[in-house]
Amino acid sequence: MKRLLCAAAFAVACTSAPAPTTSTPTRALPPAPPLSSTESAIRDAVTAHYVEAVSLLQRSVDIQSQTLDFPGVKRLADLYAGEFRALGFDAKWIPLPDSVHRAGHLVAFHKGTAGPRILLIGHLDTVFEGEGLGWSVTEDTIGHGAGASDMKG
Repeated sequence: MKRLLCAAAFAVACTSAPAPTTSTPTRALPPAPPLSSTESAIRDAVTAHYVEAVSLLQRSVDIQSQTLDFPGVKRLADLYAGEFRALGFDAKWIPLPDSVHRAGHLVAFHKGTAGPRILLIGHLDTVFEGEGLGWSVTEDTIGHGAGASDMKG
């Protein structure tokens, strides 16, 4: 769960644009309230796992997974399946029939006995094709690449 939280936090960091600068003076904002214990735990998890979250994002962006690149989509599914398994999930690949003209689905589930049930749905493919869509970092902390600000991020 910590890895997923870190990946989500990094995705926000990668897609957040800097605040626009203006020549008009702005009023100072009031101080933010202190973080709750849950918020503090999330912040600490993101900080502790930042490097591995960035590494996972880079590895996923560097896998070419355009919609019609079925082997690429499967390689990305294999990467994510390993991450889900490390978190205690069962993960399996479900190929689709050739007539559908799509690669397939990664399904990961975790059986429990209590608590709420959640369903997360996403996609593995990227729309863009071609070279130059791999991982890059600008301004020291802004990640770019096919899917970096979409499902890979």
